[in-house]
Amino acid sequence: MRGDHSVPRIDYLHGEVEIMSPSRNHEAIKSVIGRLGETLCLERDIPFCAVGAWTFKSKPRSRGAEPD
Repeated sequence: MRGDHSVPRIDYLHGEVEIMSPSRNHEAIKSVIGRLGETLCLERDIPFCAVGAWTFKSKPRSRGAEPD
């Protein structure tokens, strides 16, 4: 029904609003880049750990920001 559009993800932190709406194309490109990185690491015996979406937190502020 939404086609190539996703539900907007909204983040608010320190008076700033971030609105993000990743498209199907964005997700496809992200996956290809991830697979290329994994293949490079495997071919060169470079240790790696693949993770999905991850919230980065600032220890001094004890909070993280991630548009959901």
